[in-house]
Amino acid sequence: MKRKHMVLVLAVVSLFMMMSAAASADTITGPPVYNNSGPRWDYDVEYKITEVVMVPVYCFYSPVMKDYFWTASEKEMNQLVKDYSLGTSTYQYQGITGHVEQTPNEENVPVYRFWNKSTLDHFYTTSETEKEQLAEDLASGKDHYEYEGIAWYVPETSDVTVYRFFDERNFNHYYTADQDVKDSLYQAYMNGTSWYRYEGIAWHWYP
Repeated sequence: MKRKHMVLVLAVVSLFMMMSAAASADTITGPPVYNNSGPRWDYDVEYKITEVVMVPVYCFYSPVMKDYFWTASEKEMNQLVKDYSLGTSTYQYQGITGHVEQTPNEENVPVYRFWNKSTLDHFYTTSETEKEQLAEDLASGKDHYEYEGIAWYVPETSDVTVYRFFDERNFNHYYTADQDVKDSLYQAYMNGTSWYRYEGIAWHWYP
């Protein structure tokens, strides 16, 4: 009888632990709220946990087209590496430049990808206004940026800022998360020694 009672107690405890784990997987108490005395936890509020699955962004550069191409697709990356080795592509693999998300949630925004067949430029933006304007320009024949879909998703803010430049000589966009590179290109353009015009913050992502 004692053995059966112990088994029953263990089963109840296990069930309670599983229920608690399930609840904790959905909510968390916090996060810290900052005031004059420093951070504190608001224990009266439950916050939904959003699982962030990050994937790398692979960078390629074509010295022939003067174009930088970024993709979060491992399949696309492998195909470009293969094509370059076979001599059927001029895009050279540059490495991983950052990390992003592949699925949407309440905390991130999409990055839209475009391709300009006329200037051979890949263009990326999080701006809905720019996306709609490019569609209008394409339809009216003013420009040739064709929409290729959502490239990836990025947080609305993070510790890593990606800056956007436009190469006025080669008509290509360039992106960098390196603050020193950003400052150097900006100063060079202002001094008249560079064709890279600063266009502002492109997005934020993970290191």
